[in-house]
Amino acid sequence: MTYHSAKGLQFDIVILPMYNGASDNESRKALYVAMTRTMHKLFVLYSTTNLAYPLSDVPTKLYLKNEV
Repeated sequence: MTYHSAKGLQFDIVILPMYNGASDNESRKALYVAMTRTMHKLFVLYSTTNLAYPLSDVPTKLYLKNEV
């Protein structure tokens, strides 16, 4: 399901695959919609060593990082 089609809906678990950051306003809006659809768990998957902006500003004590 796309972020835009999920607007107004809620889900127990939301998975954001291949997160590469949100540098422009449109990307940040889509990220906001995707992240606020979850009721219980949010999984952000990324392939870099660190989260990209704007999630890089989130304090590490607020999330669990699992490395594969």
